[in-house]
Amino acid sequence: MSVVSGNKVSSSAGVVDIRLKSIQVKAVWGGRATNNYRSLISLADYQYIMPVGSGMMIFDSNTRLPKQSQLINANVPGISYVLFMSPSPDLKYLAVVARFKDEDDSAIIAHVYSMDTLIYEYRCPNVIKYKCPPDVHLPSGLKLEMRSLEFSNDNQFVVCTTNYPPIGVLIFDLIKCTLFASVPTPTIPYHASFDPIDPFKICVTGEMGLLAFIRFNMKKVNSPAPALGLKGGKNVSYTCHIWVPTMEGVVVSGSDKGFLCVIEGCEQKHPNNYVFGSPTTRIQTEPPEVKVATSTDFKPVVQLLLRGDILLALSSSNELAVFELRRVMKSNVNSSAVFLLNKYRLANMHTILGMQWCLLDSLTSFELIAMSRDSVFEFEIARDTAPMLNDVSEIVYTDFIDEKYILRYHWDSIRSLSLSTRTNLLATNSYKDSTTRIWNFNEPTSFTGTWVIENYQDPPDDNPLYVDIHPAGLFTAFAMEHGVKEFAVTDGILQLYRNIDIKTPFIGPNGVPFIINQPVSMVKYSNNGHLLAVVTGKLAQIFSLFLTDYNSPALYGQPTRIMMLTDHIAPITDIAFSRDDSVLFTTSSDGSIYSWIVGAYSRHQEYVHRGVSARRVAVTKNHNSETENYIIACYEVQSEMLSDLPIIKQMAKIQKGGDSQQKSMTGSRHGRQASRLFEAVEESNNNSNKKKSFLAIWKGDYSYTYDDDNTNLLLSIRFY
Repeated sequence: MSVVSGNKVSSSAGVVDIRLKSIQVKAVWGGRATNNYRSLISLADYQYIMPVGSGMMIFDSNTRLPKQSQLINANVPGISYVLFMSPSPDLKYLAVVARFKDEDDSAIIAHVYSMDTLIYEYRCPNVIKYKCPPDVHLPSGLKLEMRSLEFSNDNQFVVCTTNYPPIGVLIFDLIKCTLFASVPTPTIPYHASFDPIDPFKICVTGEMGLLAFIRFNMKKVNSPAPALGLKGGKNVSYTCHIWVPTMEGVVVSGSDKGFLCVIEGCEQKHPNNYVFGSPTTRIQTEPPEVKVATSTDFKPVVQLLLRGDILLALSSSNELAVFELRRVMKSNVNSSAVFLLNKYRLANMHTILGMQWCLLDSLTSFELIAMSRDSVFEFEIARDTAPMLNDVSEIVYTDFIDEKYILRYHWDSIRSLSLSTRTNLLATNSYKDSTTRIWNFNEPTSFTGTWVIENYQDPPDDNPLYVDIHPAGLFTAFAMEHGVKEFAVTDGILQLYRNIDIKTPFIGPNGVPFIINQPVSMVKYSNNGHLLAVVTGKLAQIFSLFLTDYNSPALYGQPTRIMMLTDHIAPITDIAFSRDDSVLFTTSSDGSIYSWIVGAYSRHQEYVHRGVSARRVAVTKNHNSETENYIIACYEVQSEMLSDLPIIKQMAKIQKGGDSQQKSMTGSRHGRQASRLFEAVEESNNNSNKKKSFLAIWKGDYSYTYDDDNTNLLLSIRFY
């Protein structure tokens, strides 16, 4: 949440005292599911934590108690979003790695929270930070990142991996919150963890056959010692690993080639056990004639879970394999190996991003909670179930379809959001995942998920570009490629109510014929719900939903078109109605904001800032006046064009004590210019393409008689 400050601004009505209120989150659906990072962690039996934006959410799935969730603030200034989290073995501490708005590319930061105070007290966390020394130079364009983080069993040390081999593995002293040692690695390390029995021994896995062990003490840190007898070769990347506490010195590692290997005493003694895919062999024609393994459809192993002697391996898609750890005799030596018990495929999921045990300390329960890209769900594996076999007695996948959903949400960016003002319904739409969801937030502490879900599998014809819900919550309007569809909101599905035809040629109020070829980009209901605004490019149409046209054969039974908004010369970006629906406002990418009297043939007033793009507009009621409203507009411009804008030059002049009178930038009698604006920096991956956002709040009187003093800038706000 941005921090906002307000300034008193002089106007014709006097000095306005601005009082800003903080915004408290009421309910949250969904979370940030990030590939290759831990996004779901078990805190207790049926209690979990996951990243949600710039904070975290603790929730439970106990069927005996009401489901509840609790939002946790990160209490760190400048945080953009939480990337991943890692708990200590005794769940006493939680390390959080996040992205920040103004990050140093040569530094990495992790914040360590105490679980005792995380929920009930708002205390600032401890910070562990590493910054590249002067003699270490990162390659051009490379940002130093933390790939994994693990605690030692005694909570004395923290080990993390980086994406730059000369820095490699970092060991921190958690008590002092200082760097203990930096251990370079030959290739990029993916995962590092402490031996649960020996806290001074670390296993590291990574790219190009990196599987090594690091020994250290309080005075010396040894270089990584590679494991012996590795049978994967240098072209294999070891993606993850897990220690076996009941077997001293035993590590099971997964690879990007879909196999598991067991390391005991720093040596691999058994062949690789292929889990997700297997290699094929061919005869090399050139001498020497030997069998050479060739790649096939491998799926990397992304996570390993251990319970007793049962090992679970998760693929990068939706597959899960169950193994048993056994001690076998080989060459008169008793060594450890894994044996496949069963394979499962979660047919309703596309990709599983992580999983955890529902019961932490039980050795007999195999109930799991998992996160996919659009849901969090529970399922249980039956250990004694016989596997399915094919014709050659090989274990094949068993489809699992009995998962129980805990959370459901969009897996990609939300394009439109609409709130029903008279009910507790919220409509969201994501164009990329082709899904529209309607949420019920009547119980803000619950997260029962989506009430209605509609999937659209044939974009762009069936995939809406914009969705708006009726104030009464009974209907939703969808902006489709070829028109507008209005759906009735029922208990289980969205049922088509009617199609609103906007592509049929018609004659405008001024006698000009219109033929619309552009797709519908936006639809919005009025506050009372009797009007519907439809935007197609530079044109907006207002329909009366209570008046039906029976005069025209082409538009028989359609809502009546009562108004055309044709003055914009660039695409319309937003539209908003006043509280009483007597006036509406439109914004355009050419920097103009127009106000319109409903039913009129031309615009009423305009607010123009050339050179910037007007993105959003909102209207709120001035309770001290019967006719005045506040107009809030947001403008956007590329940062490199900032200094050349006339409005920025005018702002600098005013701040130096220049003329404070508002003058039109366009020479129009209706034009208005803000004497002050305020800026915000939006995050961008490319620093050269950062955008500046300006916010202007106007006071307007919407009587039918125009006065030059009716509109003026009311206040300025700056986002930090």
